[in-house]
Amino acid sequence: MKEQGRILIVDREPEWRRFIVETLQKHGYTVYLGSDAQTTLREIVDDNFDLIVVDALLLDWLDTPAIQRICHRLLVVTAAPSVPEAVGAFRRGALDYVSKAFDAPSLLSIITLALTKQPALQQSLT
Repeated sequence: MKEQGRILIVDREPEWRRFIVETLQKHGYTVYLGSDAQTTLREIVDDNFDLIVVDALLLDWLDTPAIQRICHRLLVVTAAPSVPEAVGAFRRGALDYVSKAFDAPSLLSIITLALTKQPALQQSLT
């Protein structure tokens, strides 16, 4: 199977991480997991991911001067959507902000759409 893309997952929920990793790998994506803030930032700076999927509660991990200059496709996911959180995500350059309430086909559609969008320059406007 042809590789579909390289995706970094930054999330704190083990069950959700397992679901997304298994679903994406099954469909040809290469998936990496961010473990802690320092390691994740180093991986982002040193590697060229096609997409970074980050839990909204961990979005502050990416709010550093080093990461703000790097272009990536950023997809923010959340268990409890809110308007202020969505605004913050888009101000940081997110391509999309979605609820984690999705099944495998919806996940694949969200990922496919995010991969077709232009990467955004991460900028903190807060």
